[in-house]
Amino acid sequence: MKKFTRILAVFMAAVVAMTAMCISAGAADYSWTGTWSTNWNDMKLTQSGSKVTGTYEFSGGKISGTVSGNTLTGTWTQTNGRQGKFRFVMSSDGKSFTGLYGYNNDSPNTSSWDGKRKTSVTYTESSSSSETMLKIYLEEGESLKIGALVNGKNASSVKYSSSNSKIAKVSSKGKVKAVSVGTAVISVKSGSTTIKVQIVVEEDD
Repeated sequence: MKKFTRILAVFMAAVVAMTAMCISAGAADYSWTGTWSTNWNDMKLTQSGSKVTGTYEFSGGKISGTVSGNTLTGTWTQTNGRQGKFRFVMSSDGKSFTGLYGYNNDSPNTSSWDGKRKTSVTYTESSSSSETMLKIYLEEGESLKIGALVNGKNASSVKYSSSNSKIAKVSSKGKVKAVSVGTAVISVKSGSTTIKVQIVVEEDD
């Protein structure tokens, strides 16, 4: 089951602010993509733009929703015929969400639906006060996409490289793949500016 989640929920959008040499850490900066431990068992989500789809283990559950700021709203369905609406609000550190759900067309205010991120993303400052490093924890086989911004706009020319492609490799489009246990640094270069993204690969349990 874990392997299925790693294949499905592996496109995390990490945005690197190139000119400011820093990375913002508000809830809206975190992707919903990943595996979450919830009170309805594990949930695997994939975010593409403002759209989120996913599954959860209880009764073959599926969800589909739209993100606005730090809030995800949408619908859920189960193989037992039950369905309804939900509303999740992500915490400021991106590590958890609090939520509510309802049945059928009722507003999502009936019962709680909370979750904690199992694939964690944290922000830590490096020893240099002028540089901030994004640290991302992945399990073997997971992937993510790193995008670069210059003055708030997508950079037109970005080069990516890995300090150790046997641990984490990166494509010319910024897609990072966790290969084996260890730590590697992905360098993201736009013009004369380079930001480093630390990838910590953990064993798939």
